[in-house]
Amino acid sequence: MTDYNFNPVTPEPHGQPNLKKSDPEQPNYYSSPQAQAPAPVPVNHGPYPQNPYQPQQNQYGHPQSPYAIQNHQAYNQPVYQQSSTNVLAVIALAAGIAQVVLSFIGAIAAVVLGHLALAQIKRTGDNGYGLALTGLILGYLGIALSILFIGYLIVVSVAGYSSGY
Repeated sequence: MTDYNFNPVTPEPHGQPNLKKSDPEQPNYYSSPQAQAPAPVPVNHGPYPQNPYQPQQNQYGHPQSPYAIQNHQAYNQPVYQQSSTNVLAVIALAAGIAQVVLSFIGAIAAVVLGHLALAQIKRTGDNGYGLALTGLILGYLGIALSILFIGYLIVVSVAGYSSGY
């Protein structure tokens, strides 16, 4: 005959758990958990950095995951730093437009401020290259038109003076 290793287990009464711990390796799920004291929070009191293998503490005192996204940026997204528009470029454009009223003085201001703005933009990387260039072009155009207008007035006045009218 065959010998089966059959170990009969007595069933538990209905609705009552088996509170006896027969096997020391088997966990007892019905016992109350042991209260454990919280682990001390490491404090950095020196010129040496904190252990890189321990999780860092966030602003609320909870450990931060080493896999957390820093600065709340999406994966593989470039970081864009918002740079400001150069103030001289804006003023150069305004002077280039205002030369309609200010004539020659506005044109000279637009050219000078446009060159200064382009130099600052090249040095600092600010925005406003197009504004500075537009102010510069309007300034040079205003100076050229002012010179042509003054030349026209001279020619007309000399021609009118020599004709005897």
